[in-house]
Amino acid sequence: SNKNTVTAVDGYIKGATIVDANGQKATYDGQDGKYTFKNSPAYPIQLTGGILEDTNEIFDIKMTASKGLVLSPITTFLNGDDALRQKLTDNGFSYIKNLKGFSVDYMAIGNADLAKLSQLLYVVLRQDITDDFVSELNKIDDSNNSLDDLFAMTTKVIDNSSLKDDIKTASKNLLTSVK
Repeated sequence: SNKNTVTAVDGYIKGATIVDANGQKATYDGQDGKYTFKNSPAYPIQLTGGILEDTNEIFDIKMTASKGLVLSPITTFLNGDDALRQKLTDNGFSYIKNLKGFSVDYMAIGNADLAKLSQLLYVVLRQDITDDFVSELNKIDDSNNSLDDLFAMTTKVIDNSSLKDDIKTASKNLLTSVK
């Protein structure tokens, strides 16, 4: 694959603006969330705007990648935070432990666990509860965690957040449907 082509995925995203650290813009290739830079991109890469290819729904969070050729809520959440990446890996989340990295196109490889993790982190990022989520994540010290544990933890974070009740309900409904 082209070292200048990045993939925007949370579902594939079309029509977004993707810019590298030097202000170079990528051009949408027409499908599968692929965008190509004329020259090698300088990191971090940032995505704003766009529409989900499969549903034509507006995509409403900014995404970043500090390395690799994939932009997703996972790369955005980790955003170069090697300590957080290590924390997730060390805690034995089964869907993370055996992956070479988080910067993969989980749609192309059909990894449902990563797709669910991405959707979970989309809710965390969209509701701006990242700090609360990380605080809860840092309390986890058991090596037998699962994706279900992360969903339960996220629901707890939403419940304890200062979000309005209707937003809490909508966020928890989205988490339930993803799960």
